[in-house]
Amino acid sequence: MKSFARFLLRTIIFIFILLNVVVAFHAYKFTHFYNPGEVIIKKQNEKTGWDKTKEILFGINAEKQKNIAPDTIFKTIYLTTKDSLKLQAWWVPVVNAKGTVALLKQDI
Repeated sequence: MKSFARFLLRTIIFIFILLNVVVAFHAYKFTHFYNPGEVIIKKQNEKTGWDKTKEILFGINAEKQKNIAPDTIFKTIYLTTKDSLKLQAWWVPVVNAKGTVALLKQDI
């Protein structure tokens, strides 16, 4: 009975560590994006079983997306930071707003 309990404990610890490694890979992929053309992103119908398995275990590769203008009335404003970084922002006036959301991008 002790050997089974030891085996069960080791198995649980192994699964726990494995899941944490998988989550760490996914967290990295969710926060790091690639420039267009740096990685090949296949369409869903072009992926093999190995491609799908890699995405499950290591996360998906995501490219940086271009900002598109919102489908409402907005005004483009430019902000300059203390270290002279120029930021472009869209200001969208809202009646009875409950808060403020700031979406910024670096103007190169």
